Amino acid sequence: MKKEELKIRKEKLQKQHEDWIKKKAILNALKELNKLSIDQNQKDIIKQKQVWEEAGEQYGKELGSEIAEQLKLKEEAIKTESRKVKQFEQHLTDKIQVKEDMSISKNVKKFFEDIKSLDDVMNMPNINLNHSQLTRFVPGKIVQSLFGSIQNKNKDKIIRIKAIKEYITELCLVTNILQCYEREAKDTRGTNNTFWINDYQLDTMQKITLQPESTNKVLSQINEFAYDSVLTRNGDLLISDQTSSLRILKGTKGSDSF
Repeated sequence: MKKEELKIRKEKLQKQHEDWIKKKAILNALKELNKLSIDQNQKDIIKQKQVWEEAGEQYGKELGSEIAEQLKLKEEAIKTESRKVKQFEQHLTDKIQVKEDMSISKNVKKFFEDIKSLDDVMNMPNINLNHSQLTRFVPGKIVQSLFGSIQNKNKDKIIRIKAIKEYITELCLVTNILQCYEREAKDTRGTNNTFWINDYQLDTMQKITLQPESTNKVLSQINEFAYDSVLTRNGDLLISDQTSSLRILKGTKGSDSF
């Protein structure tokens, strides 16, 4: 019995060692995958940075062209307003000259004609001074959403599992767990805390029930080899003995089922 138990524990340790090697290989693969992913992200950022620079340069040119066009329009508008001022200035100069000529003129007829011409002195025209206001560039606010962000695409897929209870059985190694249902007279729904567990290396099957205080109670035990098992609709145990045969174990001793 001790040799058999040592053999079982040795096989268990070997299996744990194999699992550790597999997990180590998976971690190394993940490490390489993360490195490749980071390298690709760096390349994408550099590429996107070039796109930003080209877009910024192009937008700067467009803003410069727009300001130059606005300046051209303002200069033309200012020239138009300046012509109004010049025309009015010439008009006043002509009227002043007429008045000076009247003061030295000895022609009575022309004197009265000149007095009459002074009645049509023009008023100062409205001059639009808004065209003199300079165009000013106002920088916009830099928003991160315009450039992009770093996102963890696996963030919502991370599931953290924590053991809340632990039950110690009498078996050396639990190789299979089968949930069973206890039929009662008026309730066929059954309970969910009763299980068949087996250790095919020790040819042992136990029916246990889990207790609230993190212990388990052995209800029955069968010394049979079972590689795998399942409960039939009749409540019998259908087991596989790792051959081409299937065996049905039927409960006795007055019980309705397993």
